[in-house]
Amino acid sequence: MHSGGKTYRDLLKREFAARCARNPHYSLRAFARDLKFLPSRLSDVLNGRQGLSELSARHIAGGLSLSENERTWFSASVESHHARSRVRRRIAETSLEKMEDGGRYKRLREDIFAVVADWYHFAILELTAVKGFRQDPRWIGRRLGIGTSVAELALERLEAVGLLKREGDMFVPTSSFVASPDEIPSEAVKRHHQQILEKAATALALQPVAEREFSANTLAIDPADLPAIKEDLKNFRRRLERKCKKSPNRTRVYCLAQQFFSLTPETLEEKNP
Repeated sequence: MHSGGKTYRDLLKREFAARCARNPHYSLRAFARDLKFLPSRLSDVLNGRQGLSELSARHIAGGLSLSENERTWFSASVESHHARSRVRRRIAETSLEKMEDGGRYKRLREDIFAVVADWYHFAILELTAVKGFRQDPRWIGRRLGIGTSVAELALERLEAVGLLKREGDMFVPTSSFVASPDEIPSEAVKRHHQQILEKAATALALQPVAEREFSANTLAIDPADLPAIKEDLKNFRRRLERKCKKSPNRTRVYCLAQQFFSLTPETLEEKNP
């Protein structure tokens, strides 16, 4: 997990906000109950009045059902703030720096991604970077071809899960890059990609050739090379993102959708050599 300059408290706050977004009746008391923590103690931690011990950090990380990498990050963040030894704090800070090397990508947990899986949430995040952006839901709806009420709810969700924040009268993204859950056969991820495929089909039919690029390669591969191929594709997308974000004159939001899949399903011989 990459914190993007955030702390373990920010993770807890985002998690609490995401649960509240899914269930309007969810409370801090319920959050404390789910983490098996005292409500007053949890309130003090969230508000910066108290810190966490190493043992408490492991306990809470377990209650959040974090991945191994996320648990490591969470514990290191706690240690970097509250370890009694200066040496231990510095070791934890170094660990965080290593984890965040190239960590401008905020990889969303599956449950949080499910809240914002519909395509227009990520389009809104990018729309905040175009010239003349207005956080008016009616303007956003017109630019993306969605209803005003849909845009309004999307803004609320993005703020609730911590992907947008208010700075004065404006919404700004909290992370430079956002990535969906990796290697998870999630229904939310499938829904997101299905929507993108449908948007691509519409663009293929309606957009001028000069404003789009569609191409396909059919390749014979060694299945053992598949992890390296997927990593190459991921690196290409990230290089393109970084290049696009350098321009101060962005006026449109585009979508790059890659499809790399098997045309020859696995045979019984391959399954049982």
